Parts: sequence; C-alpha cells; structure tokens
Amino acid sequence: MNNSRITVLLGAGAMCDCTHITTQKLTDEVVNKDQDYWDTTTQCIKTYPLLSNIKTDLESHFLPNESVSFEDILHTLEMMDSYYSSLQERTVKQYRSVFPAFTQLSEKYLEMLPHIYAAKKDLIGTIIQEIAVHESGWTDAQNQWFPSFFKALGAQHKLDLFPLNYDTWLEQIFEHKYCDGYAPFDDCYSVFSPARVFSHDPILHSINHLHGQICFTSHHPTQRNKYIWESICHLYKANNFDVVNQYKIYPRYAGRKAPTQSGEHIDLFPIITGLRKTEKILTQPFDAYFHHFYQSIFQNSKLLIIGYGFGDLYLNSILEQFTSIHGENGKAVVITYLNKTDWVPWIYDNPSISHNMKQFLYHLYQETDFSDRLIAWEQPDFIDSKNQTKSIYTLGFQNTAKNYVQRILDTFA
Repeated sequence: MNNSRITVLLGAGAMCDCTHITTQKLTDEVVNKDQDYWDTTTQCIKTYPLLSNIKTDLESHFLPNESVSFEDILHTLEMMDSYYSSLQERTVKQYRSVFPAFTQLSEKYLEMLPHIYAAKKDLIGTIIQEIAVHESGWTDAQNQWFPSFFKALGAQHKLDLFPLNYDTWLEQIFEHKYCDGYAPFDDCYSVFSPARVFSHDPILHSINHLHGQICFTSHHPTQRNKYIWESICHLYKANNFDVVNQYKIYPRYAGRKAPTQSGEHIDLFPIITGLRKTEKILTQPFDAYFHHFYQSIFQNSKLLIIGYGFGDLYLNSILEQFTSIHGENGKAVVITYLNKTDWVPWIYDNPSISHNMKQFLYHLYQETDFSDRLIAWEQPDFIDSKNQTKSIYTLGFQNTAKNYVQRILDTFA
C-alpha cells in the first residue's frame, strides 16, 4: 500500500464554480444548433433541428421530473446509427443490431438516418468549443482558489489525478511536474505510451483523463500527413488547443465508428461521452487510464472525490472497493454540494443526493447513524466519521477550498 499518494477523482462539479459550465448549459448549446444536410431532391443544402427534436421526444419518453442531457442525445444518435446500418442489405452480423428485427423507427427520423454523423459531429464540436473558451480561466483572479487548492495539496502529497472533465487546467497548474503517458513527438504534439502511465517517476504527479480532453486528436502529427485521419488507437495530444483549432480539415474532431459486442455502433472521439463509456474506454489512452485508476484505488490509502455525481457505474464499482481494500486505515474526503432547500420533510430525505452517492457513502462510513446525519434538516458544512478518517463537505468545491483546505490536509496527514 502507498500512504504518500492521494487518488483524486474530479467530476463535472469540480469546475462549475469557475466556468459555470453545467450539463444543462452544454445541452442547451447542443440543441440550439441545427444540422445542415444535402437534399438530393432539391439539390441544395437544407437545415433540420435533429438534435432539438431528439431532446423533445426524449423528454416526452422520460418521466416529467427527469431531465435530458447531451449524453442521452448522443446515445440516441448512436442507437439510430446502429439501426441505419442494420437496414442495409449487405451489412454483416458483426455490424447488425437486433433491434430493427422488432422495432420500427418513426418516419421523421428514417429520412434523417443518412445524416446522423453530421449531428454527432455538431454535438461533439459544440462541447469541445464550449470547454475551450475557458482554457485560461484558471488564471483569472476570481478563480485563484482553484490552483491554490491543488498546489497546497500537491506540496504535501503526490497526486494521482483522474479528471472526468475535458479541460487541461491541471496540466497547466502542475506544468512539467506530472506524467500523463505522453512524451513529445515534435514541437506541437506528444505521443502516448501506456508504459509511461504505470512506470513513471514516483516524484511526479499523474494526470489521467478518463474521458479524454480537448487537446487529444487522431490527426497524424507529421507535416506530410498532418491532415490525414489516422487510427483512433493512436490518439495524439496537441500542446494546446490552438494547434487543434487551426486544423484545415473537416470534421476537425474526427471520430471513428466502431462495432460493439452486440453488433451496435459507438463513436470514438477525442472525448468520451454518451451512455456507453465502458465500451469506449477500451482504446488507448483510456484503457490505460482506467486500469491506472483501479491500481491507484488499490494501492493508495487516501482518496479525494470532488464534484462527482456518481453517475458512471463502472467507476462506482471500483470506488466502492476502497473501504474493503483499506478498511479503517483508508482516509477519504468527498467534496460535493448538497442543496439544503431540496430537503423534503414529509419523506425526511434530500432527493438531491443520488441513490448511487448514498450507497457509496454508507459503505464508506459504515456507521449506523450516518444516514440520519447525511439527510438531517440542519445540514452541517461537513460530516466526519467517528474515527476522523472520512469526511464529506457539503458546501461545494469553491467554499470548501477557501475555508477548509487545511482541515483536509490534516485529514490526509
């Protein structure tokens, strides 16, 4: 076991106080973009609100209190793409989904099936561009609490960082004092090697983008083939987003369609999103990062979770093993935001705390009265375990980082 390193998992909520980017905001931006397509009948370019229509129909399909995210929309597009491929007469079983044998797609979507890729491209491109707007946001005066927190943590411990966000703030904050498995290829690009992930210098922090980042690219970083699409198994990393943004190629964020074991299709882009992440992480560098995450949970007896909603089941299954592996010697801190106004007195519960989060926390604390403390009406700023080795902070990341950084350091001491 390694008592000196901390496993740090950062979810979408880790960035909200700085960038104000939320799942809802990204979804709104995605559905605001109509899709251009070539109409073979009129021989001209037309537009169609495919992404917006899918969101509307999903909202009708789900329960009234359930929201639709861009991940739901991408998953729908991938399922439609699988459906379209299965309709082709010469499609072999490996690429043929079973669903068309039992279902019929509505007429308004049947005519748009050949243009599904354009919609997926627009969705991914919109997300990447929204993230890129804030690439230098960590230097803003109002956001200085963010780098200060990680620098304070990194000054006393080596960190194995696993961000689920697509930005490169952590790389910029730690400059050259980290390893992410990439080594320089030329002046603009780096190339990945899994060996570097598992055998890097122990004095370095590690950064593992489990869901990709905006500087990953499948375009070959040589002048001769600079604008030629290469195998997705070779995801290069540009030094900064400006390099990617200057590509004179369409689409700029190339993705590759890949079959699943069930004969359906997923799309492998530089960022991983949608509802089929477990199949998308089977390519480099994501497979190496995922295995490194499991290794870190197993080896590091200290765990910090920031702004994670526990929505990724494949990560939850590993996180829940932390207590089983380390027992009372494990030290864990969870930083989240619990909206006290969401507390419902007649059911004595706070629905803003997801079932998955409750399940993890109950297993982490293993205290019979913890559930009462977690959902209490008078919600404290933090809830400690009785042996002082576990803490959950309920104020959100910004307030916690500004007011309790020393207390967190003391927990991990």
